[in-house]
Amino acid sequence: MTQIVNKNHSIYVQLLYLLTGAAIAAIVFFQIFYSTGNYVLDYYLENSAYVEKQNLKYLAKMQKYVTAEHISSSDIAQLNTWVQRQKMIYVRIYKDQIQIYDSDYPKEDVSVSKIAAGNYPWESYYNLELSDITVEVMISGSYITGYWWDQSVFLSLFFLALFCLESERK
Repeated sequence: MTQIVNKNHSIYVQLLYLLTGAAIAAIVFFQIFYSTGNYVLDYYLENSAYVEKQNLKYLAKMQKYVTAEHISSSDIAQLNTWVQRQKMIYVRIYKDQIQIYDSDYPKEDVSVSKIAAGNYPWESYYNLELSDITVEVMISGSYITGYWWDQSVFLSLFFLALFCLESERK
């Protein structure tokens, strides 16, 4: 005897309902964990001295490089090599409140443009001793990129483990 099955109760429709529910639940849980992780990371990184410590670490490295290479204000473009090796930092250098170097434009002589220092409150400025004068340096970096990557990998592995555990249970 064959049984007549209502199309609303077929195994394929039930599977579709389960997959749709699972997808919605996964998206909701991922968004909750991702948003919470972002908030915690932002709170820690913005309210701690982490960024300042990283800026000072790179400033010390830059000072060591400048001293070793005897870089002066006239050959500031030699910093391009050092900045490119650091990967994720951005550097602007000012002499007498006029910009003389910008790592975003390594091949251009930005001193010709006579760009004045912005001295924005969200930026940190430090003194750097060149071989001939002291200049003001603004260093900024993508220091938290590693944390975002770690968080994404952790969440992906966490949900994969949950999926595997749920699959074994059935």
